[in-house]
Amino acid sequence: MNRLLGLFVLAGMTAGMPALAKGKKKGWKNQTYLRPSLGGTTFTPETGDPVSVVSVGAVAGIQYWERGRRYPKMRGHARASGAYVMSGGPLSGFEARLGNFMGPTWGKIGFTVGPDFFYNQYQYGPTTIPATGGVGTPLTVDSVLDPFTLYAGLEPSWYFNDVRERRDWVSQDGLPGFGHEFAYFAGAAISIGSWTLGGSIRHSMTAYGNQNSYGITANVQGALGKGGKRSGKGRR
Repeated sequence: MNRLLGLFVLAGMTAGMPALAKGKKKGWKNQTYLRPSLGGTTFTPETGDPVSVVSVGAVAGIQYWERGRRYPKMRGHARASGAYVMSGGPLSGFEARLGNFMGPTWGKIGFTVGPDFFYNQYQYGPTTIPATGGVGTPLTVDSVLDPFTLYAGLEPSWYFNDVRERRDWVSQDGLPGFGHEFAYFAGAAISIGSWTLGGSIRHSMTAYGNQNSYGITANVQGALGKGGKRSGKGRR
């Protein structure tokens, strides 16, 4: 399992090279983005009643893609994100993520994979999820049906320390998975001029319980600079 995780991380780090190669590697273009995010989460502990929280945050990144060759073409994106739980009292938390994802596209359909490093901590009433860092390896399949983009995927994750409990896939009920925690996700977006509006849902399974997250975003294309206009896929 450690070897598999290492291969995923190495592939993702290698995938990041084209994003930094603007002006040096012919046939690549990029486009930056910046968007605020608003989300809601319902956490169902192993024992006890579900609780719900609201979070706010932001996402910034760069999409990069190959041109001047026949399909399949390579494309990907690197992004940084942060979110903070707005609810008070015994409901609190935060999360920061830094990832880079790359894969082939055949025009209307494609997939990406890569490392997604995270650091988070949550307090859901009597349930404390300790602060820890880790890495996930999301595999995302997407389809572009202009002006719509649809995507779905899964993400196993591993922690960097022993502070947080690992999910027991034998004794705990729920959907199948592997790793220290596991998530399924899906979403859709629509492009209107220079704006992209999207929504997403994510089902995460941890040792502490199940977490359903819902989010909406508004994406300003090229908000951090000019990388050229892109046709085709946008990503969550």
